[in-house]
Amino acid sequence: RSNTVRLDELLHEAFTEIGQSGRRYTRDEIIDELAVEKDPGKVLSENFTVQQVSAGVAILTYSSAHVDANGKESQRTHRSSLWQETPKGWQIRFHQGTAAKESA
Repeated sequence: RSNTVRLDELLHEAFTEIGQSGRRYTRDEIIDELAVEKDPGKVLSENFTVQQVSAGVAILTYSSAHVDANGKESQRTHRSSLWQETPKGWQIRFHQGTAAKESA
């Protein structure tokens, strides 16, 4: 997440994100924020699905949650990303995180 070289490769020039808070981010804002982000600790990511919507375009959906030292989950989020195949390879064009009901 903090590797700006890799983020530059993965994020499409027209990338935008709508975060869990509802805030809209530009590509440059995401790269800048992730470069200085505090280590999120253990993150559980699961329930990945990929659907091709047209040639060279796919939607990835999954869920994530932070996990504390006792195994308790928090900040559960449903996530979706629109990926586009480009001459540089597959790149994320759009990403959205939506707050989900906390796990029991």
